[in-house]
Amino acid sequence: MNLTQLMKQAQQMQKKVAKKQAELDAEIHEFEGANQLIKGSMKGNLEIVSLEIDASLLNNDSKEDLEALITVTLN
Repeated sequence: MNLTQLMKQAQQMQKKVAKKQAELDAEIHEFEGANQLIKGSMKGNLEIVSLEIDASLLNNDSKEDLEALITVTLN
């Protein structure tokens, strides 16, 4: 196999990888916390598409608690 053939194969593989990455990035995945107070969806590239926060959390005086719940849910 010569260098030209190897380069062509590498380019073909790069195109396949890019196509698959685009497919994965477009997929939408649902998520929710164990207590179902935070729900949403995100794309495969980690872009948040939607986020629902239960109203009971918004009345909470603890900003840190809400931030912790969101962090745990997203992770």
